[in-house]
Amino acid sequence: MYETSKKKSIKMEISGNPIRGELLRRAKTLTSKSYGLSEGKRTLLIFGGSQGSRPINMHILENLEKYITHPELQLLWQTGTNDYQKIITAVGERDNVKILPFLSDMAGAYSSADIAVCRAGALTIAELAAVGLPSILIPLPHAAEKHQDYNAKLMADAGAAVVVNQVDLPSGKLEKTVFGLLNDDLKLKEMSEAGKAVAHEDAALKIINSLFKMIEMAKA
Repeated sequence: MYETSKKKSIKMEISGNPIRGELLRRAKTLTSKSYGLSEGKRTLLIFGGSQGSRPINMHILENLEKYITHPELQLLWQTGTNDYQKIITAVGERDNVKILPFLSDMAGAYSSADIAVCRAGALTIAELAAVGLPSILIPLPHAAEKHQDYNAKLMADAGAAVVVNQVDLPSGKLEKTVFGLLNDDLKLKEMSEAGKAVAHEDAALKIINSLFKMIEMAKA
């Protein structure tokens, strides 16, 4: 947002959130599975931000058998550091579950995944849209001014995501949604294309150009 020096009018431009160029480059070029995952299986990426999400972690842990008994599904699960030891101890070593406290290579994680289950923070939304990864969004219930609910609704309205509220996790809605999408390749393709359609890949350039405009106006 900026104010011109002459007309004193306020102008706004939607730029989107800048994202790392590496995400887009890897999404377009990476074909092999990262993190030691199998090439022949679908991958469900689960993460709750850099710190992880305890409600999501505990739900997945309690319902893990429902996921890992699916012959074509494997999990890439970022728990955060707080829950990692508890989860890795409870789950143990399994070929179709890769558990990490932190995902250092998000580009590789996105490229390896077929569906993401995650929160709906602004940067997460921007990255999911840019790489065209279909997602099941679980908005943080107590986020400031319900901004994650609005973020999730934007993606759902665009057709790029499905929203499952945290309060509905005990009902089995998440599992039903995951397996419903895995059995619908056309839907996944449509969600991927919808995400890319609302992405702002040039967000950084838009911000830079806006700053130059502000500078020129200040000189006038």
